[in-house]
Amino acid sequence: MKMIGKGNSRGVAFFITLALLLILSMAALVFLLTAYNSANINEALYRRERALVVAEAGLYYALYQLRNDITYTGETFLAGSGVMLDLMPDMPAGTGWSLIITITPSGAGDPGDYVVKSKVDYPKATVF
Repeated sequence: MKMIGKGNSRGVAFFITLALLLILSMAALVFLLTAYNSANINEALYRRERALVVAEAGLYYALYQLRNDITYTGETFLAGSGVMLDLMPDMPAGTGWSLIITITPSGAGDPGDYVVKSKVDYPKATVF
């Protein structure tokens, strides 16, 4: 009959320690990936909300321009210029943001009816 000595119990303790270390490492990795994904999702939501506000402001700007000049057909603004500078003063030029306003007659019969579109292009969120 073979007896288990101290040497064998140290080997078992070593493997148990390695298994616990592996489990804790995997838990830490899951935590970090969750934090990373959460940050990316929040940044994307922030950019989308900001783009919505800029697009809505673009509609109001177009209505203002139409009231002053009935021949206004829209324009394109890049970040750091024109209306975009007023809407987003903290956004420097060359960041990929743009506001495109297009105005076309609706063709519904009334000569004063227009279709006003406001489109915002913005870069994908990159947190890390």
